[in-house]
Amino acid sequence: MLVYPPVRPLPTATAARLRSRVAGDTRTERDEFDGLREYVRGDALRNLNWKVSAKRDDLVVTKYVGARPERTVTVAVGGDPGDGDEMAAAAASVVSALHELGVVVALRTPDGELEATPDDRDRALAHLATVGPGAVPSVDAPVVVEASDGTARIAVDGVETTFDAPEEAADEPPEVAA
Repeated sequence: MLVYPPVRPLPTATAARLRSRVAGDTRTERDEFDGLREYVRGDALRNLNWKVSAKRDDLVVTKYVGARPERTVTVAVGGDPGDGDEMAAAAASVVSALHELGVVVALRTPDGELEATPDDRDRALAHLATVGPGAVPSVDAPVVVEASDGTARIAVDGVETTFDAPEEAADEPPEVAA
């Protein structure tokens, strides 16, 4: 039996940094219709045209003028022996948060690399469930998850947060839902 690592909420500051990193690249102008094309693995499910797909034997995607391709964010993961559970939980939480933003994740771990679209979440979690200890394979990645001494740390663009840290101090401005 394969048990996926737990996905927990990210610290507020880390989640905000991830959102701001990808905000400009994940928005899609959906105002003007450009055409239809056959579904390709990795296409956003929200773009499936169900009416046309029902009339054909294939899935069909609606293209819009001004649509930008989904962005890929590299997440590098590593950790000391004995800290694998914290490492996997922190990485799974980051990957899930990026997938919720519609971002493709290029996952780099001591056990290998994989690219996971938001629809491939299970594949990414399965990889993280079996990853072993080792050094972070790409320290220059925009997102780095590293575990040592019983603590996981997440760095987004060089700004580090402890994964299990309590919520930020009250003097930080509250997060406003858009």
